Amino acid sequence: MGRQTKGLTEGLVEAFLRPPGAEADASPILETFATRAVFLDELKNAGAVFSYPDALSVGEWAALLALGRARAKLDFEAKNIAPEDQRIRQSQAANQQALIAKTGRRG
Repeated sequence: MGRQTKGLTEGLVEAFLRPPGAEADASPILETFATRAVFLDELKNAGAVFSYPDALSVGEWAALLALGRARAKLDFEAKNIAPEDQRIRQSQAANQQALIAKTGRRG
């Protein structure tokens, strides 16, 4: 993989992992490829098949790779949460549910 493609992939992984609502640091080209990757992934999940390497551009392949890496990282982190962190999150979720039940509304 070329140096430019590697930089694109790494930038896209960071863009995919950015929390919702966080200020976007990504360049417009990264945002474009991120959007394209999500679209291509939806097509893939609906049964589309992309013939490598000619079906997509280098940037589109890099974007799909980045999306997969970002998802894998999130899955790994979710599965490897320390037990103490998991208990804290469960307690926070229970407190939030109790508050919702008490007030009858969300957030």
